[in-house]
Amino acid sequence: MNQLKLFITVGIIVSAALVINVPIISAKVYERKVKSQTVIAIASDLHDDTNQPLWPNVLNIKPNIFLFLGDNVPLDTLDESVMKYEYAKLATVDGFKRLLASEIPIVATWDDHDYGADDAGAEYKQKEVSRKLFLDFFREPSTSNRRKHSGVYDSKIFGVNGRRVQIIALDLRYFRSQLVKSLNKSGYIPNTDVNATMLGADQWTWLKNELKKPAEVRIIMSSIQVISKDNGWENWMNFPLERAKLFKTIKDTGANGVLFVSGDRHFADLSIMNGGIGYPIYDFTSGPFTNVNNSTLEKNKYRLKQQYLGMNFGLITIDWAAYGKGTWIKIEARNIDNRSVLHEELPLSILQQGVLPYSR
Repeated sequence: MNQLKLFITVGIIVSAALVINVPIISAKVYERKVKSQTVIAIASDLHDDTNQPLWPNVLNIKPNIFLFLGDNVPLDTLDESVMKYEYAKLATVDGFKRLLASEIPIVATWDDHDYGADDAGAEYKQKEVSRKLFLDFFREPSTSNRRKHSGVYDSKIFGVNGRRVQIIALDLRYFRSQLVKSLNKSGYIPNTDVNATMLGADQWTWLKNELKKPAEVRIIMSSIQVISKDNGWENWMNFPLERAKLFKTIKDTGANGVLFVSGDRHFADLSIMNGGIGYPIYDFTSGPFTNVNNSTLEKNKYRLKQQYLGMNFGLITIDWAAYGKGTWIKIEARNIDNRSVLHEELPLSILQQGVLPYSR
C-alpha cells in the first residue's frame, strides 16, 4: 500500500473508531437519520436501450438526485434523424419513464457516443445539432443559462446551508482539442501542446467561478477518468497540462469537498491520488449500466478498490450526521442483484485543504 493509501486508511480507521459502539436506535431517530442523508444515483454507458434491468434497483432506493455521466444513447452519427430516433427509444424505456415521473432531479452530461462520434472532440461537425437534441431531451428550460452558452456544462446546488451538495457537470467534448494517436495507432499519448484544451477558455472561467460558490460537498461529473492514466485510451492524462490546471484550479479556489465521478470504461473502479490540492483526490468510475463489453482488468496504479466488470450503477450516500459524529460519504457500485460490489466510506473531514501537503 502506498503512503497516500496508508494515510487515508489510518485516518478513516481513527474516525470510524468513534462510531463502532453504536446502540440500536429507535424508529424516530432512524427516521431523522434517513432525512439527514443525500442519496445520489449514477448511470454511465446506457448503450443497450432495449434491456436496462437495473432501473428497479435504482428507483426502489428513491435517490435524491440522479446523474447521467454520458454515453446515454448510442448516436455515433452525423444524421439528425438517427439521433432523434435513438433518443426516442430511450424515452420509451419503462425505467427511464418512471425516473421522469418520480420528479427526481436529473443532472446529465454527455460522452463521445451520445455526443456523436467515437472519441470525438471539437472537430465533430454536428455538435450544435447534437447539443440541441441533448438539451431538449433532458428538458432543459428554454430560459436556462445552459442554453445561452456553447457546450452542455452545468452546475446545480442542492440542500440548505451546512448540507449543500454542488453538482458540476463538465463538458469534455464540445471544446476538446485533437487527441494524439500512439505510433502503433492502438491508443493515445499525451498531447503536451500548450494551446491544447479539454474545457475551452469559457468553461474554464465558468468552472473557477463555480468552485468559489459555497457548498459542503462538490461532485464533479467527468465523463472520462480523471486519475487513471494507464489504459492508453481516453482519460484526462491525454492532456496532462489540462489535468494539472484542473487540480490547480481546485487548490487556488480553496474548494473543499471535491469528489470526481466518471464513466466511459464499462467497469466500476475507485482511484485515489495526491494531486497537490491539499487533500486526497478520489475518482469513482461507474458503469456499465447496460451492455458489458469490457472483460479485461485494466492497469491503474492509483486504484483503491478492485474493478467490477459486470453491469452496475453508482451510489453516493452523504450522511450529514452519521451517528452524531460528523458527515460521512459512502461510495458504492451495485450490481443486478442490488449487491454492493465496490464499497468505500470516508469522512468529509478528509476532503479539506491542509489534510495533505501540496506535493504531487
